Amino acid sequence: MAAFNLSQAMRRPWSLLRQSMQPFSRPTFAAHLRQAWEAARNTPVTP
Repeated sequence: MAAFNLSQAMRRPWSLLRQSMQPFSRPTFAAHLRQAWEAARNTPVTP
């Protein structure tokens, strides 16, 4: 199982939300959260 940087993974959705210029809503944040976790899972692991 890969180890994730949780701090970085949780900062990313907030950054995406601010970049989208949309008001905060739970569904919008959830979509950005899913996008951030998908990116975190698919990044290549470097030794």
